[in-house]
Amino acid sequence: MNTTSIPSIGSSAMLTTFKASVWAGRKLDKRASKDVEDRNNAVPQMANVHKKLLGNCEQLIAIHKHVANTRNAHNADTLAWEDNGSRLITTATFFKYTHMMSGAETLFWKLHEKFLSTYASAQRNAEMYLGDLFDKNDYPSEEVLRDKFKWSLVQAPIPQSGDFRLDIQNDAMEELKLQYEQNLEAKIKGASNDMLTRLHTALTKMSERLDYQGHADKKKFHDTLVSNLTDCIDLLGNFNITNDPKVHTTHAQLEYATQGVTADALREDAHFRAQTKKNMDDILKSLPSIGI
Repeated sequence: MNTTSIPSIGSSAMLTTFKASVWAGRKLDKRASKDVEDRNNAVPQMANVHKKLLGNCEQLIAIHKHVANTRNAHNADTLAWEDNGSRLITTATFFKYTHMMSGAETLFWKLHEKFLSTYASAQRNAEMYLGDLFDKNDYPSEEVLRDKFKWSLVQAPIPQSGDFRLDIQNDAMEELKLQYEQNLEAKIKGASNDMLTRLHTALTKMSERLDYQGHADKKKFHDTLVSNLTDCIDLLGNFNITNDPKVHTTHAQLEYATQGVTADALREDAHFRAQTKKNMDDILKSLPSIGI
């Protein structure tokens, strides 16, 4: 990749960092763990007993599931960037992404309040569920518990090498700029590989599941076989931040090859299924030219 393409990335993409924390509602019981080891003649630290402090509390489970689903959606709409959690998003998808994340945050706090309103009764129920494992000291006060739930979404521009504000000699400044540009180039390559790896996985999966002739060797597949690929096609179109002509070409080929492709059509029409598989295989063969 030529570093002359790097300055334009600041106008086409930005960084987004999503973090959420939730009270786990679980705790290691050392006494119960030791009891299990003693009863089974096991050496120490061979067994761990983790208590579900509120049993199967529906309100707490709902929060955990919501955060997991949001994190999956966040990762699906962005590309890997920094090890600290920052991910890449394009300006073209920014509005859709922030609208989705705003709705997710609103629901998070609604679920949070609903959980807190049932915390006292859930704790009383837990005393019956846990029996001798119950310990009132395991349960934080509602005030402390409230602070264990956090949600953060931060967007920031991608720093450019010209943004340095250092009072150092010119030769040192140039060296810093060179290091930064090399690091930025590596991150762009990593984000591109993330995008292309997702595409390769979706294409390979489709090719494999469509590889049958009739009912005798029929392979089952879900509707997501197609939707997962179309999501990757959208990603490819939105995240070509370096305007790579090979990526543009692959995106156009995929859009053409998937016109009219539905899961039902693939199940019902053997000829259409075979042609679609061939199209996917042809595109798979071309991926090495753009990084896979």
